[in-house]
Amino acid sequence: MGAKEQKAKEYADYLHKEIEEFYGKKCNPNDMYYRNGDIRMAFEEGWDACIKHLAEIP
Repeated sequence: MGAKEQKAKEYADYLHKEIEEFYGKKCNPNDMYYRNGDIRMAFEEGWDACIKHLAEIP
């Protein structure tokens, strides 16, 4: 697993934990409004877009 994928996993896990703490109960991942895989994919796409943007700056 590359650095980007590892950070995406850590971020998704962090958000899941925050949701559980907000609602005050353990949440079943299947009952969540979002899916951790969706968050990971969005994180990775954002990472790629940021790198692309930085490469275009003169």
